[in-house]
Amino acid sequence: MAEPAYTISENPYVGAQRLHARFKPCYLRLFLWAASLAGVLMPGPGLYYRHYWLAPAGLAYAMLPWATFRCITQPMARRAYRRYPAMQQPQTVAVQEDMLRIQSSVGETRLPWNLIIQWAEDAEFLLIYLQPRLFLAIARQAGAEATVLAPLREQLLRHVGPARR
Repeated sequence: MAEPAYTISENPYVGAQRLHARFKPCYLRLFLWAASLAGVLMPGPGLYYRHYWLAPAGLAYAMLPWATFRCITQPMARRAYRRYPAMQQPQTVAVQEDMLRIQSSVGETRLPWNLIIQWAEDAEFLLIYLQPRLFLAIARQAGAEATVLAPLREQLLRHVGPARR
């Protein structure tokens, strides 16, 4: 069976990082929402008590989660993509009964199912986690859904468990 090849470019890699960043612990997501809400509400008391500096400070505080992704996470993902040329090579994925095999012109990775700790997916990517913050991104390509991603999803469900939410 022919293995479909895929290449991840820089902008889709940033999208994979965005998908990874979406999976935060529940308490951290609540904290970020509460911090943003506090920032939005800060200008009210500031204007009432004539502490006018609280208005721009509150709005800046409310934008902090968005700005963190835009100013730190996104440039770091772009830098990582540019720094490692192996990420820019075409790759093929093969699903076998006992392992997942990812191959490129640089080398080959044979990944037994017991080394995968979790996985996640969206409309563009399927992320395979080897550690809590280390993942392999497999791009969804036209035609690859039936030949690779459906069997891969079945094996991941069988050996790893349900996808990360």
